[in-house]
Amino acid sequence: MDEIDLKSIKAIIFDRDGTINIPMPAVPNTKNTGYVLSISEFKFLPNVLDGLSSLYKKGFKLHVFTQQKAVGKGLITEEELNNIHDHMREELDGKAGVKLGSILYCPHIGSDCDCTKPKPGMILEILKENNLKPHEVLVIGDTIRDIPDKSLTDEGMQFIAVPNPDSGASSNKLDKKDWQDKGYYCVDDLLELSKLLYKPSQKQKLLPRIRN
Repeated sequence: MDEIDLKSIKAIIFDRDGTINIPMPAVPNTKNTGYVLSISEFKFLPNVLDGLSSLYKKGFKLHVFTQQKAVGKGLITEEELNNIHDHMREELDGKAGVKLGSILYCPHIGSDCDCTKPKPGMILEILKENNLKPHEVLVIGDTIRDIPDKSLTDEGMQFIAVPNPDSGASSNKLDKKDWQDKGYYCVDDLLELSKLLYKPSQKQKLLPRIRN
């Protein structure tokens, strides 16, 4: 299998629900197919605080991109969503010493916009905001919609999966074996991810190259 050297990685872009926080279950017979709608519903997954703290201390810049159709469905306002994100920032800073960078979200229901996953709009905006090149970025997510667009992987952007059985629609999620069969590297959680990566610019471990 081909391998990649992650020595050029300066920043990591994380999916939110199912990767950073515990995903909410769908509510039957409603528009709520599984959304965090309040600060009280936002709970970090195990080992997230320790994993992000380790990565941040090593010098990686950490960003988030997230699909939030609950806004388009009228289940939550953008102000309420921003309050949740402010809470996430405060918790990461206070409990893990992490200064989170950009948080990009797509509020739209349909696929006509440029920001809905797996389209590259949100990632491109993060690259622009932080003066990053695709080969300097690693993307982390729990569903196939988090995989970067081919236009980005062709320029060296890489992806590592963190499978979560409670995440998203069944058509979008894979178990660890499925990810590996498709040629993607997997970790069990963000603490394991932090152990894979050394400081930016140092030689990294070789991982299987993603197939797109």
